[in-house]
Amino acid sequence: MQKSLLIKARPYGFFSNFLHLLDNLKYAEIKKLKPIIKFDNILYNDEKLGFFSYFFEPINDGIPIGEIEESDIMLLNSYIAEIPTYKLCLWNLVEKKNQDLLRNHRIEINSMISKYLKTTDLINQKIRKNKKAFGKILAVHMRCSDYNYGKIEKFISKNESDIKNFDSIYCASDSAIAINIIKNRFPNVFIQETDLRDSNLTSKEAYCLSLNGKNSFCHAQDVLVDAILLAEAKKLICINSNVSAAAAYFNPHMEICLLDRVVEGG
Repeated sequence: MQKSLLIKARPYGFFSNFLHLLDNLKYAEIKKLKPIIKFDNILYNDEKLGFFSYFFEPINDGIPIGEIEESDIMLLNSYIAEIPTYKLCLWNLVEKKNQDLLRNHRIEINSMISKYLKTTDLINQKIRKNKKAFGKILAVHMRCSDYNYGKIEKFISKNESDIKNFDSIYCASDSAIAINIIKNRFPNVFIQETDLRDSNLTSKEAYCLSLNGKNSFCHAQDVLVDAILLAEAKKLICINSNVSAAAAYFNPHMEICLLDRVVEGG
């Protein structure tokens, strides 16, 4: 008789759980387990709407069968992350500059997203509403807050010539200050309109962890839409965050320019 894998959320951000979920779904495939997603303990959960069913189409009927194996951690080494460090394989491959291995890895993860994690009509409507960038698009993602990436002017001076080669820029960041600096410097910058951004440039805590209740749930919508719109670009300039990783998986053919947050952020 088939067994079930009960996949529980981790006490971290939206895309940390998104990547954890992909890992567990692959594990369930390998072990021939029925995946049951129970994310009611996630930081972003809304008791009235439910987490998974609001963002993604159902995978199955959600009813466990047979013996139940529980998981609230990544299970496969060198699939999404290296265990026990949990550094994403994506960033290791980017740093090694092996384009063939990197492309194949991204295509493999993208196939899992296409198979299991289809966004709902409500999320698709929000994506269409915010899809305003045009032509040859450059995506820029800067996680400032706890990543201490605060030297936006240095980022601009280093990448200005490249930025000017694109018709439009889609910019995403947890910092309203970072967004405004980019918007004030370049024409044709597009963003998702939201009030849920940090009013500081950097802080000790991840912005997502400073929210609760309805704001947490709305922020989860924002970051999912941002990642999907970042993936519309031809090139992504980014920090090694999970949002950027998700965008790289949503579009496995998009060029990635990874910024070293220690060097660049100071």
